[in-house]
Amino acid sequence: GLGYWTNQFQGAVSWYPWTDQRMAIATAITYEVNGNQKGFNLTPGQNISFNWGVSQFLPLNKKESWQLTMGITGYGSWQVTADKGADASNTNQYKRVQGAGIQLGFIYQPMALSFSIHGFNQFNAKNLYQGQSYGLVIGKTF
Repeated sequence: GLGYWTNQFQGAVSWYPWTDQRMAIATAITYEVNGNQKGFNLTPGQNISFNWGVSQFLPLNKKESWQLTMGITGYGSWQVTADKGADASNTNQYKRVQGAGIQLGFIYQPMALSFSIHGFNQFNAKNLYQGQSYGLVIGKTF
């Protein structure tokens, strides 16, 4: 890791506009409180993040055992307090970044398996890197 602990407080909500739950609109907010960085006199500033997504499930066979999921998603992350400590060099330069992208996945219901990929284009970055990010998620519900 980065040499410090982070405590996260998170709340999330999802809304399904139709009774068959084929579409989901979801959002989450996370507040991060960072601890002192090991080996430095530095406590990174606190952050708040907002994530959102809209996804649609489409059955791929009559039994609906195979489903395709696709959607749009995004996030924003903002530093809300200054870095502290003698080693803090950016006490007045808060970090921020936003991103938006797409996701595509497959679900196999009989085994509760899922596989998805997503890609984000980041923008509005300040004091952070800006670019693209990609991810792969493989899930199994027990």
